[in-house]
Amino acid sequence: MIPMGFVITSRLFCRAGRLALLAASLALVVEALELALAHPLS
Repeated sequence: MIPMGFVITSRLFCRAGRLALLAASLALVVEALELALAHPLS
């Protein structure tokens, strides 16, 4: 049997990992937008 604490911690780590990925992608998008606005292609 798998201890309950292990299941809970693994789920928390999974959620934290998803949040970290989301935050990283958001930061990348914002940075890309700022670069595009600072240096217009036209």
